[in-house]
Amino acid sequence: MRDTGRGVMKCVTALSCPSEKARTHLGWSPAAPLSDRLHQTVQWYRDAGWL
Repeated sequence: MRDTGRGVMKCVTALSCPSEKARTHLGWSPAAPLSDRLHQTVQWYRDAGWL
């Protein structure tokens, strides 16, 4: 949720978290590609019976 500036909260449906700052300042890089992690997440939901 975010404040629209008029006292109204609006649900944010997309979240973008660029990793450039972490790469630049901390030398961080993801352990696996996003597509692999998304596949693992979907599989977890299926195994748990949520999909």
